[in-house]
Amino acid sequence: MAEDWRAVHAQADAGVPALRQAFLDAIAWLAAATGWDVLTRALQLNDPTSALAAIPFDGLPARLSPTVGILEDVATRTADLTLARTLAQVSRQATIGLRLTGGMPTEEIRRWAHEYGGLLIQDLTTETRRAVQGILESATLHGQSPARTAKLLEAVVGMNRRQAAALARYRTALEAEGLAGTRLERLVARYAARQVRMRALAIARTETITAANRGQLEVWHRNIREGVLRPEAWWVEWMAVEDDRLCPSCLELDGQRVRIGQPFISPTYGEVAGPALHPACRCATALVRA
Repeated sequence: MAEDWRAVHAQADAGVPALRQAFLDAIAWLAAATGWDVLTRALQLNDPTSALAAIPFDGLPARLSPTVGILEDVATRTADLTLARTLAQVSRQATIGLRLTGGMPTEEIRRWAHEYGGLLIQDLTTETRRAVQGILESATLHGQSPARTAKLLEAVVGMNRRQAAALARYRTALEAEGLAGTRLERLVARYAARQVRMRALAIARTETITAANRGQLEVWHRNIREGVLRPEAWWVEWMAVEDDRLCPSCLELDGQRVRIGQPFISPTYGEVAGPALHPACRCATALVRA
């Protein structure tokens, strides 16, 4: 079944647009719901705590909640495909029990999606808040004007900390070149929008690969419980996409085999349950006969 990684990719790719848009919609809401006048006044009063409070981060998890359903859908569709492929690979006699019990591990996938999705939403919210906090701290340290800080904060909403720091450097470089006014703000806004779109796409690609691989794994666990698969007869193999974008960390894992449910050992990351190994990882796993 080593060719199955292509099917995993196809299911993950199908979920990317919806997850990407869910993140962008949530960030658009956050920017629109922020009290920018209140934030600017707080900065003028040298009150960064109140400035941060003007951005309703507490409402972001609810806006990101569609993520859970998207992850569940990707995992379920991959599980459905994996089930059909698994049944085609084993003897007809071994599949009778599984067919009678209803097949797909729907409840297990739903539970995983809610648990993992909840943690993902929490992480996305925390990182988005920290990016803003980083800009506030830097502005206070360097004595930036409230107006400049407010403009920068408006641009960085939705970025991670690395992107926010890069945007601040970009704006500083433009100002050093003599740019100001409408042209400056237009270039900064364009750069910021591009960074948020990049983050949204990276999140979508990473998390849909994770969901697709999880759906596959849940089916294998179910197959073992129902007697369809004998765990000693199969390995799970890490499959990297071997092209010019393959990173060293994924290359190190390519071809590594473990028993179903056992962790892979990455020289870089230690024990990992499976892909995604890192943001925008394109790896998959597949069953191979022992």
